[in-house]
Amino acid sequence: MLVAQHSSSQLLQMIVDAKRCTSSHQIVFVISPQSIASFSAAVLDQENYAAMAVKFASWLGPEKCDNLYHMQVRVKSFIKQLLTRAVKPLELMLIDSSIGRDIALQESCLEFDQRIQDYPLLCGICPGFVCYAEKSYEGDLEADKNSFSLLRHLSRVRSPQQIVASLVKTQLKSPYTLISVMPCFDKKLEASRAQFCDPKPEVDLVLGTNEFLQYLQDVPLEDAIGEVDDLSSKLNLGSEMNWWSECYRHGGTRSGGYLHSVFCHASAKMGLAIAGDEVASDEKVLVRNLANKDIQEFILFQDKQTRDDAEKFLSETVTRSFYRNLCRQKPALPKACLVFLLATGFRNIQNMVTEMKRSWKKRQSCLDQDDPLFDYAEVMACPSGCINGGAQLKSTNSNLVNNVYDSSRRIMESKVNYNRDDQSAFTTDYKHVPKIEIIRSSSLAW
Repeated sequence: MLVAQHSSSQLLQMIVDAKRCTSSHQIVFVISPQSIASFSAAVLDQENYAAMAVKFASWLGPEKCDNLYHMQVRVKSFIKQLLTRAVKPLELMLIDSSIGRDIALQESCLEFDQRIQDYPLLCGICPGFVCYAEKSYEGDLEADKNSFSLLRHLSRVRSPQQIVASLVKTQLKSPYTLISVMPCFDKKLEASRAQFCDPKPEVDLVLGTNEFLQYLQDVPLEDAIGEVDDLSSKLNLGSEMNWWSECYRHGGTRSGGYLHSVFCHASAKMGLAIAGDEVASDEKVLVRNLANKDIQEFILFQDKQTRDDAEKFLSETVTRSFYRNLCRQKPALPKACLVFLLATGFRNIQNMVTEMKRSWKKRQSCLDQDDPLFDYAEVMACPSGCINGGAQLKSTNSNLVNNVYDSSRRIMESKVNYNRDDQSAFTTDYKHVPKIEIIRSSSLAW
């Protein structure tokens, strides 16, 4: 069913139907920065994406892109030109989903302050992980308060895709069709969740990055149509920014920087503010690989000396145990002020859940309530996170995708001001789903 509902052929039909309805109908594209990075790498890849590379070179003409940031800006302009041709005479609105992420990060920080009793708190913006969590518990959450459930630990903050969809829904007065372009096929599942359908889905169609490129390959490059007005600045977010052509990113991972933002927020409230651009560069922070680079602990200590003492102890011990487990075994080990976890890929997620269950059982069996195993986790189903999503374009140069993403201007503070009165626009809830078969959802072929 999802194959028919979320495909490039369905996009063609949606645009045809919209043109028949009314000239005031708007076509809204919400495109992820990971998809833009992947697309940018593709237009430079003559070997694997020759047709699109030639089309981009033809459109660019004699102009030269002197750096990757400029390249990304021009690719965004190229996409806008192609889509304007595809939907005319309808109005086109293009939105970079980074604005939704901006809000998601702010909400995640506030939620961390409010849900202390639910630690460890688990980032819930990955639909593959949410699906796994909803299928991992078979009891009644309300009736059975004394059983372990991942759902109790899941962050209720919406993903950037669904936050932007909610903003568009409340602010656009004319009829519209909303299409999302994402690095992961599981975003199709997310858009189909009952929580995001009232009764019409907030997102009408989700395309993977690879499907989006396939669609644009068939859009002809005709005579130049000149500069196209950007309607995204009409969104009321406390600024008249161009929410499409602006290329910016947040600190931390290429999945959006949830660990980074919440860690910086929490450490500052403790009077231990992070110095520098990245959490890992602070002298009070120790980063540990537990099994591999895709499952790491970020540990904050009171000062550099305490951090160095902990590192010295760990260097003399061959162990993959979580730090707070080691502290229970070795009371002399320095106490951590914060412990955050980064886990990507289902094998690492399963290891994390196993350790969470063990820790929960130990805490239930003793009156003395120790600190949780960790305080917060950024969890993504795809190995290496969203930049490596299953719907990304397969390139011979994966480093180029990363470098294009990193070329976006890094911001230290939010660019979005928004009204928090309606929390339903930024939060969601979860429910148990009967277990049929848990598989690696990111490997599904739609």
